[in-house]
Amino acid sequence: MLWGLGVGYVISGMYFGWNLGLKEGGTWGLAIATFFIIILYVTFTYKISLLKTIIMTAKTAALLIGIVFIAVGLLGYVDNPIIGNPDKAIFHTDAVHNIVHIASGALFVLVALGAPGSATSVLILFGIVYLLIGVIGLATIGTSGMGMEFGVLHVNGADNFLHVALGIFIFLVGIATRKRVSAAS
Repeated sequence: MLWGLGVGYVISGMYFGWNLGLKEGGTWGLAIATFFIIILYVTFTYKISLLKTIIMTAKTAALLIGIVFIAVGLLGYVDNPIIGNPDKAIFHTDAVHNIVHIASGALFVLVALGAPGSATSVLILFGIVYLLIGVIGLATIGTSGMGMEFGVLHVNGADNFLHVALGIFIFLVGIATRKRVSAAS
């Protein structure tokens, strides 16, 4: 019972001061922070439920990455300081860029649920594609500029760095889960 009270106290924000989020960040700032906290708790809970001999499979990785991509794509349609169309947003996107995120996420989820044996290949392929998009963006737009990549995607310097990091991360996840597919199937 004492443990439950302690966890409730921390989650409510009374201990860490999360309840000050509305005053400091405003409505959207608190909403964005709450969204990311929810994602962290859901993925943490999901991860705990998967604790077994195989910690992460390609299917699980593709599913989690897909959910995050869909969430980011949807977040791009909401005015916020992180992802969006305003010049004040850290990562500049437009409607087409958001659709690309949602479609990428949907593809990850569909592969994870419909063809988990192909999840490793999709992770590796998407990692390479996102890495190339980031490198091409850095070469054409640069680190601080803003423009259209491939004449379709509206990106800025932060997007380019994010695409490089995502490409490396997704590629490495695909490589790391490569041997675990056969053991999980």
